[in-house]
Amino acid sequence: MKQWLCVLLSGLVINLQAQGLASEIIKGGAADAKVFLNAYLEPLFKGFASANTAGWYNSAKPLGKLGIHLSVSGSAFIVPESDQSYLFKNLSLENSVYSYSPAPGNSPERPLPTVFGSNTEPSANYDVYYRLNSVDSLVYLCRMQLPDGLNLPLAPAIPPVLQLNLGLFQQTELMIRYFPAIRIQNFTSTQYGLGLKHSIKQWLPGVKKVPFWDWSVMGCFSWFKQEFQVAEANRLKASIYPNAVNFNAFKNELYPDQAYALEGNSINIGTVASLKLGPFTPYCGLSYTRSRSGFEMKGRYPILTAVDDLQSPDFGKPFIKEVENPVGISGMVDGFRLTGGLRLKLGYLLLHYDYSINSYGYYLHSAGIGFHVQELIPM
Repeated sequence: MKQWLCVLLSGLVINLQAQGLASEIIKGGAADAKVFLNAYLEPLFKGFASANTAGWYNSAKPLGKLGIHLSVSGSAFIVPESDQSYLFKNLSLENSVYSYSPAPGNSPERPLPTVFGSNTEPSANYDVYYRLNSVDSLVYLCRMQLPDGLNLPLAPAIPPVLQLNLGLFQQTELMIRYFPAIRIQNFTSTQYGLGLKHSIKQWLPGVKKVPFWDWSVMGCFSWFKQEFQVAEANRLKASIYPNAVNFNAFKNELYPDQAYALEGNSINIGTVASLKLGPFTPYCGLSYTRSRSGFEMKGRYPILTAVDDLQSPDFGKPFIKEVENPVGISGMVDGFRLTGGLRLKLGYLLLHYDYSINSYGYYLHSAGIGFHVQELIPM
């Protein structure tokens, strides 16, 4: 049960842990690891960034004075087919001292899965070589296995959102998001957000008294962070490099500081209109969203190079060196969003669902359940 809960809460991070990502991607050095991860994680950056702005509203009507709405909602994004794979040959690798060759049975023409892509084929493997500049030749170091995909064209977003809405004054509503800092085994996660919704219908002479519909503006900001301490069995250790000339100096290192982290923030500014049809409230919103999400590999990692000193008796032999906090990458999306949804009120219980179309793709499904009291003090 805990394993499934971790998967739901951490999304990508658990997958990276399970595949021993650190012990593979970083084998070609930090510069190239950033390129591999940018290609592999691009759908994650776009999808999480998009979903981080979802589910803020389910009606245009602000709560009355001291009204309260407490809800739990979640969302999932559709990964475009074009973002479910990439080609190794198209990567702009940056590190001039490492080179790669497909291992037997692999091809540079084979599409490789991104994080949410297919996992139906065997993992791709590439042999890693180090270039000796002094003699312009290559030394074989190790074999690198590129990570598989999760096979999730419809991918769940960050942890479910806890949101509290409070009615203030002059048809203004405060929206607060909070997901308490939790720790499950080696995984931690937290999230918060703040927003406002304000009725503009009330300022329009001639229509403000017309019943059954509402129109408001809203704006919000949110932030999330997830971190996973890599379990000892999946850490990159020098023990996998017994042929390195300085192996004995590193063989007992356990590298307990290795960790993966996801972090993101977003803003969402727009307008929403809704109708009141008995227990049903259809709503439609148009907004501008701007979101960023990033991934870090934290801690120390041992990687292989080769001795490139012609005067050294170990010339051309593998050599271990450590890199610290080797990877920090991020992605951003911004554009317009059109949202349509339906809310159902059953006494104090609310259910809602909506679908969002973004100008940058990664369309969204959002749904939630909540407790709702429209007002405690009549307006």
